[in-house]
Amino acid sequence: MSRDALRAAVAHEEAFVAKLQVEHAESLHRLSALRAELASQEAQSEGRAPVSVASNVAIPQTSADKVRLFRSLFRGREDIYPVRFHPFEARPKDPTCCPGLCLLELLALEARG
Repeated sequence: MSRDALRAAVAHEEAFVAKLQVEHAESLHRLSALRAELASQEAQSEGRAPVSVASNVAIPQTSADKVRLFRSLFRGREDIYPVRFHPFEARPKDPTCCPGLCLLELLALEARG
C-alpha cells in the first residue's frame, strides 16, 4: 500500500472509532435512563420512594479513593458534635482507686445534690 492509502485507511479507522465512542456514550446514557426507570417502577410496585441513579459518579478504583469516599460520607458533624472532650473538672484520677466512682467522687456528687 502506498503512504497516501495508509493515511486514508488510518483516517477512516479513526473516524470509525470516534463514531463508536459516540455511540457507546449514547448507549450508556440510554442504559442509565432505563435502569432509573426500572428502579422507579420497582419502587412503586413495592410502595417505596423511587431511587435516583447517578450516572456521572465516578466509581473509586483504588483503596485510597475508597477510603476517601467513605470518610467523606461518614465524617462527623462538626456543627453538632464536639471535636475534642473537655471534662468539667480537670483533676487527675488516682490509678489505685477502684474502677468506677471512688468514695471522693461519690461524696462530691452527694454534696451537689
